[in-house]
Amino acid sequence: MTILAFDPGKRAGWAAFDSTIDGYLSAYGYVATGRKEDHLRASAVSDLLDRFSPHAVVVEKPTTHPRDGRVGAFKYGMSCGVIVGCVVGASIALEIVRPQDWKAVVLKGTAKDKDAALDYVNNRFQVNLRDTEIAPKGDGHNVADAICIGEYGRRTLA
Repeated sequence: MTILAFDPGKRAGWAAFDSTIDGYLSAYGYVATGRKEDHLRASAVSDLLDRFSPHAVVVEKPTTHPRDGRVGAFKYGMSCGVIVGCVVGASIALEIVRPQDWKAVVLKGTAKDKDAALDYVNNRFQVNLRDTEIAPKGDGHNVADAICIGEYGRRTLA
């Protein structure tokens, strides 16, 4: 079973899990945006769906915080909409999960914050997303969250 997971946002992270691979995590990264665009390209999401042919896609449910502002909240929602639209258009099973739910399962017993996700990914998969080569803008937490969301999907959907 192949699961593709997304952490939506301006710089959205993604992760692919394949049950035929030891350790399951097969690939991860950021969803491409256009040069002059500050939102996800639907073609980039579709390319990932074509590349991995997932049985299911898990996406974090959009939530906003007062400090995000209206523009940030809109862009976040737009990012999620692009992902969901591509998944539904491709007729792939979709699971939308609240952050509290995946954190309760995957990050159980931790502070359930960005550092906890980065630590979990480093310990479980030996992927250091604090490395500036992998996450040059210091936003490795986006990919770490996507990996954790995928791990949640692997545990609950398989």
